[in-house]
Amino acid sequence: MSVPDNVKHTVDVLLWDQPPVAPNPSPSYLPRLKLRQAWTCTPSTMRVEPCVLRGALSKAELDGFVRLNKHQEFSVRDVASTVGSFTYAGTGMNAIRLDADDTRQTTLGRLVHHGSARGTYRNAAAFNYSSYAPILRSLMDAGVFEGTPYPDRADTFLGDLPRDKATAMMHSEPLEVSTSVQLVGEKLWNFMTPDCWSREQQTFQVGAAYYAYYVGADAWERCEVTSVLARPGDVVIIPKAWPHQLFTLAGPNVMANFRSDAVDLTNPVDVAALIMVKILRMRETKVSTCSAAASTPSSFGHGGAPTPSSWIGRKKREALSEVDLRHCLVSGGIAHFLTKYLDAVRRNAPDDAAGRHVLRQLRRFHGLV
Repeated sequence: MSVPDNVKHTVDVLLWDQPPVAPNPSPSYLPRLKLRQAWTCTPSTMRVEPCVLRGALSKAELDGFVRLNKHQEFSVRDVASTVGSFTYAGTGMNAIRLDADDTRQTTLGRLVHHGSARGTYRNAAAFNYSSYAPILRSLMDAGVFEGTPYPDRADTFLGDLPRDKATAMMHSEPLEVSTSVQLVGEKLWNFMTPDCWSREQQTFQVGAAYYAYYVGADAWERCEVTSVLARPGDVVIIPKAWPHQLFTLAGPNVMANFRSDAVDLTNPVDVAALIMVKILRMRETKVSTCSAAASTPSSFGHGGAPTPSSWIGRKKREALSEVDLRHCLVSGGIAHFLTKYLDAVRRNAPDDAAGRHVLRQLRRFHGLV
C-alpha cells in the first residue's frame, strides 16, 4: 500500500527535519483568478463557509476600542519591501520574531493617530480580556457566537504599511474557528475550498496548521477564490479548516481575531494534530520569542475572561498564562520548522510581479482605484 504524499511530507518534517517545498518551474507566471464575493453571514451558513457581517460594529464602538486601548504598548519590527503573494507573506521573517535588536515599541494610539509605526507589521499580539470586552458584548448581542464555543483566545494584528502587502500566506487551522473583527484600516481576505487547496497546492500538516508543498502561481487559478474586502466594523467568520490568505492595505491597520476551540476528539485527524503539537513542543522547548520590553503577562486569559468551556480551551489558556503577548510571539514549537519552511518557500515562490498582478485583480474586483 502506497503512502499518500501529504503524509510523506509530514514525516519529512517530523523525522528528517526537512520542510518540503516543490520546485517552481514558472516563478514569473501571472495567474488569472476566478473570483467571487463572500456570502453575507446568516444563522444557517455562519460556520459552514467563509462569510461577512457588514457594519457589525458602529463607528462609536470602533472609536471606543481605540480610546480604551490607546496606551497599550506592544513590540513591532520593520517588514520587507516585497508585496508577497498567496504563498509568501510580504512581511517576511520579521513578522514572526521579536527577539532581534531592531525590535521597537509603540502604542495603539500612536500607531493609529501619530504614524509612529510606519513600515511595521505585527502578528498575533494580545491584550487582556478587558480590552476586548466591550466589542465582544456587541458581537454576543448580535448572535455571532451562537453554535460555537465562546472565544478562548484573541490574536491582534497591527501595523502601518506604506503599501498594500500580503501579511499572511494561504494556510488553514483545523482545530479552531475564527471570528475576525476589522477595527482600523482595510484587509483583503481570500479563501479557497479545503478540497481544492489541498489538491492543487498539495498541502501537508505540521502541528495545528496546514502548509503548501507546491507554491507555483498556476495553482491559484485552478481554484475559485472567495474574496472579502473587510472595512472597519466588518466581521469575517472563518469556519474550521478553511484555507485563507490576507493582503493588508496601506495605512494604520488593526484587526482582532477571536478564536474558538473546534477540536473533535472523535475525528482521527484532530487527534493526530494534537499528538503532533505535543511532539513538536517536546522537541523545541523554547516556544516564544520576546523583546526586552516584555514584563507582566498579558493575554486574552487575563482581565476577567470567562473560563473556556472545553478542556482544550483551558489547556491553551494555561499555556499562555505566563506570556506577555504584547511583546512576545508564541510559536507553538514550530519556530525552527517555520524558519526553514519560509526560507524554502522564498526560494520557490512566484516573483513579486505575480503578487502585484494578483493584488491588482483583487483591487479591481472590489472596486478599489
